[in-house]
Amino acid sequence: SVTGGLHGANRMGGNALSETLVFGARAGKAAAEWAKEQMDSKTVSLHDANAIPSAGQKHGDPAPLMEKLRGIMWEKGGIIRHKEGLSEALKDVKAIREEADQLSLNRDGKTIGRILELRSAAETAEMMLKSALIREESRGAHYRKDFPKQDDEQWFCNIRMRLRDDQKNVHFFGCCQE
Repeated sequence: SVTGGLHGANRMGGNALSETLVFGARAGKAAAEWAKEQMDSKTVSLHDANAIPSAGQKHGDPAPLMEKLRGIMWEKGGIIRHKEGLSEALKDVKAIREEADQLSLNRDGKTIGRILELRSAAETAEMMLKSALIREESRGAHYRKDFPKQDDEQWFCNIRMRLRDDQKNVHFFGCCQE
């Protein structure tokens, strides 16, 4: 699902659908162009492109972790938020991420897909929670009980995050006026 983007903090399904169609097509075209460039070069390093996930050693089921992640995001990272709940949720999501990274990828294709989906969902949840903690205001459909007013002077911007060089830790690196 789309949680923000072209329409900001808007969660209307119709708007999210148009975003997925338009920007999905654009992302697919860009990915195809990137892949073609990589094939044209003499060497291709998938590791440098962060395409090789860690293998892990445990053979647990990813489904209960995904359900736990969904519950955490619904209860503490949803529309009505506050610092304590977001902080607790962030701690819990980091623990899920660590567990997900330990799950073995030496499995059948369907299970591998579910594990990789869990890892991506936990990473995305972590970024969402960190962004919500950083943004000390209410905006659009996102309400902070501890910061009930919208603050355009301080927060009329997009929060940008990325993975650190170790590819494990999400890092806030700025607010831009894009």
